Amino acid sequence: MPKLKNLGCIGLGNIGKPCARRLLRDGHCVHVFDLLPGPAEELAAQGASGCASVADLARRCEHIGICVRDEAQVESLVYGDEGVFAHAIKGALVAIHSTVAPAAILRWAADAAKQGIRLIDAGISGGAQGAEAGTLVYMVGGEAADFSRAEPVFRTS
Repeated sequence: MPKLKNLGCIGLGNIGKPCARRLLRDGHCVHVFDLLPGPAEELAAQGASGCASVADLARRCEHIGICVRDEAQVESLVYGDEGVFAHAIKGALVAIHSTVAPAAILRWAADAAKQGIRLIDAGISGGAQGAEAGTLVYMVGGEAADFSRAEPVFRTS
């Protein structure tokens, strides 16, 4: 499978920002978005491409990691006229890193598939300290081919 070239990170808090920073250090082309401008600006100064909106990021990326607090925040990012599902590249892979109900993941995966988008559950364990140290553990649920495609992103050092 070809290497993913454009990776998106939505949610740049105490886990999302260090994950994006590690992807940059590993030489990936990283696009970032957060509701607060500070974290995206900081990462842009380190080489990331800051995006003006979720739609802007979705149009650029083959892999989109969503690392926000809860199910309601994920819903607001994936749905709507400016959401990921409306703008993602056909065949893009969306990884949900947030703690959400299995029923929500199944619904989002079905809705993503209708748009030609792949979606996996990729919960993270290890907290902010693990994100900084590069020792996070990903618990991934989804199709084997999607996991294989995402695995290099999850193996950042």
